[in-house]
Amino acid sequence: MTYETVRLEIDEHTAVVTLNRPEQGNALNDQLHRELSDVWHSIRYNGDVWTTILTGAGDNFCVGEDFHEIAAALEANTVPDRYKEPHSGKHWGFYYEHYRRRKGNVWKPLIVAVNGECSGAGLIFAGQADVVIAAESASFACPDVSLGIVPVEEVLYLADKAPVGEILRLALLGEAGRLSAKRATEVALASESVADGELMKRAMIIAMTINDQAGDAVRSITATMHMRRDLGYHTSGVLGTEYHARFQNTENQLEGPRAFTEKRKPNWTIRPPKFG
Repeated sequence: MTYETVRLEIDEHTAVVTLNRPEQGNALNDQLHRELSDVWHSIRYNGDVWTTILTGAGDNFCVGEDFHEIAAALEANTVPDRYKEPHSGKHWGFYYEHYRRRKGNVWKPLIVAVNGECSGAGLIFAGQADVVIAAESASFACPDVSLGIVPVEEVLYLADKAPVGEILRLALLGEAGRLSAKRATEVALASESVADGELMKRAMIIAMTINDQAGDAVRSITATMHMRRDLGYHTSGVLGTEYHARFQNTENQLEGPRAFTEKRKPNWTIRPPKFG
């Protein structure tokens, strides 16, 4: 598939995905939803991809949904295709999940590199990330209530990262609740803030560091932590224990302690599964 609203590059076992509607602030329209869904599918089934970096082209990361497209559709007495329930065709259904990593069951580690504004539905990317880093010029906002919209997913996902009180403040103040990169780091919405020109370099360093670890262990704990949201603490703990037992006495678990005692870099033989 040829992409127009997304760029996909693969280097050193790392997929770099760039939202590519810079003139629209990388706002999510129907086409971007469809193309990003295909990108997640491609990453999931590409055994050469171990880690993913997601960022935005131009001056912004993602300003949320494309409200110009939504307004035009409403004027025509309809809604954008992504909001139509697929089976009955009813408006405002749940067919808009394409852009979400979890929709495609992609559990390879995801680093979100936030450049510029990250707001509205763009916050969902940050909420589903394993590592969030922000450029010094980045900002985070949840303007939904200022637009008469009830924020749901972005607030719930972010509450797994930052204190609930901070996320409620972000949501309740609307546009006025915008956080700087510095403040986002202080409340743990982002793990670190870096100079604008160093953002992608730092993201790649993190990706390559993850790629240096035992791939089976990395993929297993990533899946376990994300499943915790759906399964609850106890059941996801059972899943994690099952992963632990599955890889017990495999070559990687033997190689790790061996390399530690010999003071050398491990030679991993089990990489992440072909898909997942």
